Amino acid sequence: MITTGSINDYYKLGGVSYKAADLCTDKLLFHKKLRNLTNETMGGGIPSK
Repeated sequence: MITTGSINDYYKLGGVSYKAADLCTDKLLFHKKLRNLTNETMGGGIPSK
């Protein structure tokens, strides 16, 4: 999948980009990104005292 994204980026083709493919195939990176998006949309997560 990452190879396809690299080729699409290099030749400026439509479809999945390298960045999107990397995000989809890297579990740790995906969960970090998802957690950041959730914190932004839900008001920052658990409130501190």
